[in-house]
Amino acid sequence: MLVVFHRLGFAVLLATAASCGYGFGRAGPAAGRSLEIRPPRIQAVTPDVDVVGEINWAIGRALARSPRVALTETATTSFEIELVRTGQGLRPLAEPGLRAADYLAFVVLRGRLLDEAGRTVWRSPPVRGEARFLSRPGRVEALDGAGRTAMARAIERAVSRLVSLLLMKGKQGHG
Repeated sequence: MLVVFHRLGFAVLLATAASCGYGFGRAGPAAGRSLEIRPPRIQAVTPDVDVVGEINWAIGRALARSPRVALTETATTSFEIELVRTGQGLRPLAEPGLRAADYLAFVVLRGRLLDEAGRTVWRSPPVRGEARFLSRPGRVEALDGAGRTAMARAIERAVSRLVSLLLMKGKQGHG
Protein backbone atom coordinates (compact mmCIF):
# COMPACT_ATOMS: atom_id res chain seq x y z
CA MET A 1 0.00 0.00 0.00
CA LEU A 2 2.84 2.37 0.89
CA VAL A 3 4.63 1.64 -2.41
CA VAL A 4 1.44 2.36 -4.38
CA PHE A 5 1.01 5.67 -2.53
CA HIS A 6 4.62 6.69 -3.27
CA ARG A 7 4.22 5.82 -6.97
CA LEU A 8 0.93 7.67 -7.13
CA GLY A 9 2.48 10.67 -5.35
CA PHE A 10 5.40 10.70 -7.78
CA ALA A 11 3.01 10.50 -10.76
CA VAL A 12 1.02 13.45 -9.38
CA LEU A 13 4.26 15.40 -8.88
CA LEU A 14 5.33 14.74 -12.49
CA ALA A 15 1.91 15.68 -13.86
CA THR A 16 1.86 18.89 -11.81
CA ALA A 17 5.37 19.85 -12.89
CA ALA A 18 4.57 19.17 -16.56
CA SER A 19 1.39 21.24 -16.42
CA CYS A 20 3.37 24.22 -15.06
CA GLY A 21 5.88 24.09 -17.91
CA TYR A 22 8.67 22.45 -15.95
CA GLY A 23 10.48 19.43 -17.26
CA PHE A 24 13.09 16.96 -16.16
CA GLY A 25 16.24 16.27 -18.13
CA ARG A 26 19.82 17.28 -18.73
CA ALA A 27 20.41 20.99 -18.88
CA GLY A 28 23.03 22.14 -21.33
CA PRO A 29 23.73 24.84 -23.85
CA ALA A 30 20.64 23.81 -25.81
CA ALA A 31 18.57 24.62 -22.73
CA GLY A 32 19.79 28.22 -22.66
CA ARG A 33 23.18 27.69 -21.04
CA SER A 34 25.86 30.03 -22.30
CA LEU A 35 28.96 28.40 -20.79
CA GLU A 36 29.83 24.73 -20.53
CA ILE A 37 32.87 23.96 -18.36
CA ARG A 38 34.50 21.03 -16.62
CA PRO A 39 34.22 20.95 -12.82
CA PRO A 40 36.64 23.58 -11.45
CA ARG A 41 40.10 22.80 -10.11
CA ILE A 42 41.56 24.73 -7.20
CA GLN A 43 45.24 25.59 -7.03
CA ALA A 44 46.26 26.35 -3.47
CA VAL A 45 49.45 26.14 -1.49
CA THR A 46 48.20 26.39 2.07
CA PRO A 47 48.41 24.23 5.16
CA ASP A 48 44.77 25.13 5.92
CA VAL A 49 42.74 22.39 4.23
CA ASP A 50 39.54 23.97 5.57
CA VAL A 51 40.05 26.97 3.28
CA VAL A 52 40.32 24.73 0.20
CA GLY A 53 37.23 22.82 1.31
CA GLU A 54 35.31 26.07 1.77
CA ILE A 55 36.34 27.26 -1.70
CA ASN A 56 35.19 23.96 -3.21
CA TRP A 57 31.87 24.21 -1.42
CA ALA A 58 31.35 27.88 -2.33
CA ILE A 59 32.23 27.43 -6.02
CA GLY A 60 29.91 24.44 -6.27
CA ARG A 61 27.04 26.44 -4.82
CA ALA A 62 27.73 29.54 -6.92
CA LEU A 63 27.89 27.58 -10.19
CA ALA A 64 24.80 25.54 -9.29
CA ARG A 65 22.85 28.77 -8.69
CA SER A 66 23.78 30.05 -12.15
CA PRO A 67 21.32 29.06 -14.85
CA ARG A 68 23.91 29.93 -17.53
CA VAL A 69 26.67 27.49 -16.51
CA ALA A 70 26.67 23.76 -17.18
CA LEU A 71 29.28 21.59 -15.46
CA THR A 72 30.17 18.57 -17.57
CA GLU A 73 33.19 16.28 -17.86
CA THR A 74 32.93 16.43 -21.67
CA ALA A 75 33.32 20.23 -21.90
CA THR A 76 36.32 21.53 -23.84
CA THR A 77 36.81 24.46 -21.45
CA SER A 78 38.09 24.13 -17.90
CA PHE A 79 37.95 26.62 -15.04
CA GLU A 80 40.78 26.94 -12.55
CA ILE A 81 40.73 28.89 -9.32
CA GLU A 82 43.94 30.04 -7.70
CA LEU A 83 44.05 30.84 -4.00
CA VAL A 84 46.32 33.88 -3.99
CA ARG A 85 46.19 34.82 -0.32
CA THR A 86 44.23 34.49 2.91
CA GLY A 87 44.55 36.26 6.21
CA GLN A 88 42.98 37.33 9.47
CA GLY A 89 43.86 40.17 11.75
CA LEU A 90 42.73 43.27 13.55
CA ARG A 91 40.91 45.71 11.31
CA PRO A 92 42.72 48.99 10.66
CA LEU A 93 42.39 51.34 13.64
CA ALA A 94 40.82 48.57 15.75
CA GLU A 95 41.68 48.67 19.43
CA PRO A 96 42.80 45.21 20.62
CA GLY A 97 42.20 46.13 24.27
CA LEU A 98 38.48 46.63 23.79
CA ARG A 99 36.01 44.14 25.19
CA ALA A 100 35.23 42.93 21.65
CA ALA A 101 38.11 43.68 19.30
CA ASP A 102 37.20 44.09 15.63
CA TYR A 103 38.85 41.56 13.30
CA LEU A 104 38.80 41.00 9.54
CA ALA A 105 39.14 37.76 7.57
CA PHE A 106 39.97 38.03 3.88
CA VAL A 107 40.70 35.87 0.86
CA VAL A 108 42.05 36.75 -2.59
CA LEU A 109 41.23 34.47 -5.53
CA ARG A 110 41.96 34.54 -9.23
CA GLY A 111 40.25 32.48 -11.94
CA ARG A 112 41.07 31.47 -15.47
CA LEU A 113 39.49 29.59 -18.34
CA LEU A 114 41.60 27.12 -20.30
CA ASP A 115 40.85 25.67 -23.72
CA GLU A 116 41.27 21.96 -24.43
CA ALA A 117 44.95 22.50 -25.32
CA GLY A 118 45.53 24.05 -21.88
CA ARG A 119 45.96 27.60 -23.18
CA THR A 120 44.58 30.42 -21.05
CA VAL A 121 41.68 32.09 -22.90
CA TRP A 122 40.61 34.31 -20.00
CA ARG A 123 42.10 35.37 -16.67
CA SER A 124 40.28 37.29 -13.96
CA PRO A 125 41.84 40.07 -11.97
CA PRO A 126 42.46 39.24 -8.30
CA VAL A 127 39.11 39.12 -6.49
CA ARG A 128 38.93 39.85 -2.75
CA GLY A 129 36.30 38.80 -0.24
CA GLU A 130 36.17 40.10 3.33
CA ALA A 131 34.16 39.48 6.47
CA ARG A 132 34.36 41.09 9.91
CA PHE A 133 34.22 39.28 13.22
CA LEU A 134 34.51 40.28 16.85
CA SER A 135 36.55 38.68 19.58
CA ARG A 136 34.74 38.03 22.80
CA PRO A 137 36.34 37.48 26.17
CA GLY A 138 36.89 33.80 26.76
CA ARG A 139 38.65 30.86 25.26
CA VAL A 140 40.82 31.11 22.17
CA GLU A 141 38.78 28.32 20.55
CA ALA A 142 35.81 30.68 20.37
CA LEU A 143 37.94 33.27 18.56
CA ASP A 144 39.20 30.59 16.15
CA GLY A 145 35.62 29.49 15.46
CA ALA A 146 34.52 33.06 14.79
CA GLY A 147 37.50 33.52 12.48
CA ARG A 148 36.70 30.35 10.52
CA THR A 149 33.06 31.39 10.16
CA ALA A 150 34.17 34.81 8.93
CA MET A 151 36.63 33.18 6.51
CA ALA A 152 33.80 31.07 5.08
CA ARG A 153 31.77 34.26 4.50
CA ALA A 154 34.78 35.99 2.90
CA ILE A 155 35.29 33.01 0.58
CA GLU A 156 31.60 33.00 -0.36
CA ARG A 157 31.84 36.70 -1.29
CA ALA A 158 35.04 36.30 -3.33
CA VAL A 159 33.69 33.25 -5.16
CA SER A 160 30.44 35.08 -5.94
CA ARG A 161 32.42 37.95 -7.49
CA LEU A 162 34.63 35.52 -9.41
CA VAL A 163 31.63 33.67 -10.86
CA SER A 164 30.04 37.00 -11.85
CA LEU A 165 33.20 37.86 -13.81
CA LEU A 166 33.18 34.40 -15.38
CA LEU A 167 29.57 34.81 -16.46
CA MET A 168 30.30 38.21 -18.00
CA LYS A 169 33.10 36.55 -19.97
CA GLY A 170 30.76 33.69 -20.92
CA LYS A 171 28.27 36.21 -22.32
CA GLN A 172 30.97 37.69 -24.55
CA GLY A 173 32.17 34.27 -25.67
CA HIS A 174 35.39 32.58 -24.71
CA GLY A 175 36.96 31.76 -28.04
